Amino acid sequence: VSSPCQSSKEMITAGLNMSENNSLCDNIPKLCLLETQFWPPKARPGEEGYGGAGVTINRSLLTEREKIIYDNGLNTYTVNQMASDRISLRRKIAFDIPECKNLTYDTTALPTAGIVLVFVDEMWSALMRTVFSILDAGPIELISEIILVDDASQKDHLGQPLDDYIRIFNGKVKVVRLPERKGLIAARLAGFEHVTGEVVIYLDAHMEVNKGWLEPLLHRIKQDDTVIAIPHIDPIKHETFEFVFTPSKYIARCGIQLSLVFSWIPVPGEWKNQRSPVDPIKTPAHSGCCLATYKRNFERLGKYDPGLEMWGCENTELSLRAWMCGGRMEIIPCSHVGHLYRPRFPYTFGKTQYVFQKNCLRVAEVWMDQYKVFFHHRISAAMDKISFGDVSERKALKEKLKCRSFDWFIKEIFPEIYIPFNTTAIGK
Repeated sequence: VSSPCQSSKEMITAGLNMSENNSLCDNIPKLCLLETQFWPPKARPGEEGYGGAGVTINRSLLTEREKIIYDNGLNTYTVNQMASDRISLRRKIAFDIPECKNLTYDTTALPTAGIVLVFVDEMWSALMRTVFSILDAGPIELISEIILVDDASQKDHLGQPLDDYIRIFNGKVKVVRLPERKGLIAARLAGFEHVTGEVVIYLDAHMEVNKGWLEPLLHRIKQDDTVIAIPHIDPIKHETFEFVFTPSKYIARCGIQLSLVFSWIPVPGEWKNQRSPVDPIKTPAHSGCCLATYKRNFERLGKYDPGLEMWGCENTELSLRAWMCGGRMEIIPCSHVGHLYRPRFPYTFGKTQYVFQKNCLRVAEVWMDQYKVFFHHRISAAMDKISFGDVSERKALKEKLKCRSFDWFIKEIFPEIYIPFNTTAIGK
């Protein structure tokens, strides 16, 4: 390596974590940005955040300047940015899963996957820790690319500095920019068009993955190409960024209510006695942060409904469509990912009102059949203010795929759902 590259390497590795106010890439020769030697170093035992440990910050002990930085991060991102920025972008996440340790996978026989991350005004350290987590966990040969879809971010560090920085990934990480704010659903659809692998994986842009997360997902998808595979989701605390690993015996399934709101539901006791702890778990729905499936299966099912706006109910719609139209949705116990649960959205959805209710009303119209009246009761106060738009194409898709009824879904897939028959009153 030439001496200019060596000096550039020293500059990068000294930084550990790029500041949102300063680009590390301003003085780095382009030819020096194509090697892993320019990645920040991996965290070592004892360093803050190593192995998923959290960082606790006592605000009362901070200087006045530090308090301003702490408060600005909290107000901007709704999470403890100071804690996140003190943690390496490459902290080691490799929790042991005893029941999975004897499983082996022939990576040469597994399909490749493109991973799509959508972000809007995302915190730098959270976004890049997601990217490095995926690449460090590997196997790198199974990752065709990581697509970062920028949903019209306004923060400077996500513009040219991001384009410059990702050159260190030698084309493995790509940025797709939307000219105007479209929302999660449209952004995921845009990202899909750039995936060259056989499988598409959607992850939120504030996640970390456990070592060995990818192979079990791809293995199950290869076994059954109609499966939408869901990793087990561990929480990352927004106050400390602790990765809280949850043993597989505590796995919960994903359900929905008649309000079409996602909910966690237990695995039936009789299932636990009948299955191996590594077997896939049938789940009526998924939370929305993460999923994997063959691209051809996603296309067969009609991808996401482009009539859904911004964010909300897309996870319910895809879940119903998968089960009712000849597919399956399963949680894969040996695949663990961590998700940063924020107390609220750090951004708005523009001028669109009732976006969640509008999306869900559209889902109810297409997929709930006669049961849609129960959803109508729950949004009765807003019913005359929203329109779900033209659903003729989605109903035609339902007919083309010869999809089953919502009544079948309730009886065969989610009999635990509460149906308010013979009630005295109903509504919200």
